[in-house]
Amino acid sequence: MITADGWLDWAARAPGPLDKCYTAVNRGIGYVPHSAVGFYGGWASRLFSGERRADGRYTAYAAASVHGWVAYDGSVTQHYPLSASCWASGSEYPNTNFIAFENEGGFDPEDELLTPAQVQANARIIRELAAWRGWPEIRRPHDDGDTAARLYEHHECVRWGSAPTACPSRRIPWDSILAALGEGTSPAPAPQPAPGRTVIVHLETGVDAVMDIDEYAQGVLPYEMGSGWPVEALKAQAVAAKSYALAAGAVFSDTRSQVYGPLRYPDTDAAVEAVRGVYLAKEGQIVMPFYFGHCNGRTRSPAQAGWNAASNRPYLKGVECACGNTAYFGHGIGMCQRGAQTMALQGSSFDEILRHFYTGIEILGLDSGSGPILTPANATVYVVVEGDTLLSIAVRFGLDWGAIYTPNRHLISDPNVLPVGCQLVIPRPATEEGQPDVYVVQPGDTLFALSRRWGCGVDDIAAANGLGSETLIRVGQRLRKP
Repeated sequence: MITADGWLDWAARAPGPLDKCYTAVNRGIGYVPHSAVGFYGGWASRLFSGERRADGRYTAYAAASVHGWVAYDGSVTQHYPLSASCWASGSEYPNTNFIAFENEGGFDPEDELLTPAQVQANARIIRELAAWRGWPEIRRPHDDGDTAARLYEHHECVRWGSAPTACPSRRIPWDSILAALGEGTSPAPAPQPAPGRTVIVHLETGVDAVMDIDEYAQGVLPYEMGSGWPVEALKAQAVAAKSYALAAGAVFSDTRSQVYGPLRYPDTDAAVEAVRGVYLAKEGQIVMPFYFGHCNGRTRSPAQAGWNAASNRPYLKGVECACGNTAYFGHGIGMCQRGAQTMALQGSSFDEILRHFYTGIEILGLDSGSGPILTPANATVYVVVEGDTLLSIAVRFGLDWGAIYTPNRHLISDPNVLPVGCQLVIPRPATEEGQPDVYVVQPGDTLFALSRRWGCGVDDIAAANGLGSETLIRVGQRLRKP
């Protein structure tokens, strides 16, 4: 099966370099099996190559990336989570919408078919991906103009602007793969209602999924706020997101409602768990609390934002905000997310944050054993100066650039250009409470990055944790600092 953070739990892992993927999240609405000509060693030398030009960009040889590799014997090695957008299929649309795996072989002749084991492995990936992303059907394109199918070959991506490719696509035995799936148009499993409070989510794939409200919220927080924010701000966001969805009853998975997707992080998941059973209400009825990026020092009522009279709610009033910004980012109604962050960093609890931004609100379940109280997250605020880049800031703090980008992506329209004066939230390394020498692995961590952060060698970390020659680490793994 596919884990919450997008890894095949039955595949080996060899994480590739983060900067060989787009920063956009992959929608996973289709699958492209690629045809390698060679063994895994040849592909690995390309993926892990650091070969760059003078301008810092990877050479054509070293730039490509795929989600994983399928060997002759059907064994699978995954390089990136299925939420990543790999440079695999020739242009932005297929790269940010389709999952791509290379298949070993194609020596002599180059169009030798995949082995039976490779057919079964590809079918398994497709089957699990379809269930994970809620595909309504699994099928090949009807013609050269069909863009609604789920299974394409590399050369067929020219319909989205990809250049013609030398990838030997005749290797893919589609009849065998479809037969292994069961039939040519296999529907994905129908969603089943989860226990407790549920919400209907209109997914981008066209499928309506019925989700447990907490499961849904865990898919919202990574997009609407992000990993690395202060825990009390994350908890406030979780309560607002859950209340919004329950009040609506049915929501879109994009900005028409709240953004929902496959990304999951330990701290955002924990924040949702901490406020399980907690909702915003007025006179006992769950309400729809709006929120937005940041304000100019004061939030707005719906009337002040120019919304119609039907939008007015007694709990949506303009209030003073300490976010420190001078302009609005968003509609300005309800909770200012940057204001929530500032309040949390100053020691406010999630309920204090919510009561500040939502006038006279009731917080249902606050005193009903809704979950453990989390201590404030370790974080610092960094102000961008001229010449800063995500990479330079990440190196300064001993982090990978993705750990900086994720909690701040709503402020960064272009990851290559940081606005001077922008205040970035920098997550600090996570440790286990009461065990300062034990570190919990976070998304994007590698042994090399941790060795730089801790001022030691990779071998030192491996020796302290009995890793031997194993250099791969997983999110949530506990490592003792040497």
